[in-house]
Amino acid sequence: MGRCDFCRSDNVATVDPDALTDLFELTKDTFILDEEGERPSVLYAREFRILSEKVRAPDKLWDALLGEEFNSKRYRLPDEVVDNKRLWLNFKEELIFHNRYFPQNNAFQGLFSVEGKSEEFYLFASLVAQMDMVVSAGDSFFRARISDAEMTSDSMGKPPRDAATGGRANPPGISYLYVSDQLEASVNEVRPSIGSKVWVAEYVAAEDLRIIDLTDPKLKGSVLRFEESEIKYVLKYLGLLELFSNDLSKPVLPHRSHLEYVPTQYICEFLKNVTKSDGIRFSSSFGCGRNLVLFDDAKLSVQHPRSFLVENTRVMFSPA
Repeated sequence: MGRCDFCRSDNVATVDPDALTDLFELTKDTFILDEEGERPSVLYAREFRILSEKVRAPDKLWDALLGEEFNSKRYRLPDEVVDNKRLWLNFKEELIFHNRYFPQNNAFQGLFSVEGKSEEFYLFASLVAQMDMVVSAGDSFFRARISDAEMTSDSMGKPPRDAATGGRANPPGISYLYVSDQLEASVNEVRPSIGSKVWVAEYVAAEDLRIIDLTDPKLKGSVLRFEESEIKYVLKYLGLLELFSNDLSKPVLPHRSHLEYVPTQYICEFLKNVTKSDGIRFSSSFGCGRNLVLFDDAKLSVQHPRSFLVENTRVMFSPA
């Protein structure tokens, strides 16, 4: 117990950085020496997300952990890691326009092959397991609907399956419950206009729920738990989960949703069946709160909804 030289906290548990150096030895072979590359501390900060934001002297700490000689050189990551964005875009294009149910994309073919249970599959599944979180019984969430007519608790649930249109996570005909952990986020998610009457019901978890938390995959996923030969693949899959999480959160124009939601529906169905979890947690596209998609609402109780009148909406924009 003492003072930390790097976050300047007093009376905290401390350890000499030299005692942690061996943890990083397994990851060093992932880096490829490249004069046009970046310092390893930059790559670790962006791809591994190891250091807390509380660290006030990150460069000093990285030198202590990695050694000044190694940290002073420039490196790049393997192509299969940095090409994640291109691979994900290609995979989405195949799902939307070519092979919706049996994709042939070589980059992820082994990953999503449930029957084959490939090495890639098991590695990805063990990484997703690190995203597990528990929603405790008694935790509450909010669901909003726009309606001029009075709504009841019965009318605030997930839609009947024969009326369920495709959403961010659910294919058409498969009904899920979408809720938010903040009232404001639930109202924003239904995109009301000024003057709209919005009904909000509170849902309460009747028992513990096991949720896959995708709000920040790189922060939750620990690369250092894997073997040296697996690290570059773990970085690739963490990048995939982050891209998938971003797509779950970003707003989609209604007239494009039937196509744009296909890739996220595909991954959600895969995660639901592989993990046997109760749902998925992701960031709200409106910048406040977190959203949850629950595959079944049997473990929640709903209270009578309250009505609100929308008095103002805020529009934010940037150059296209």
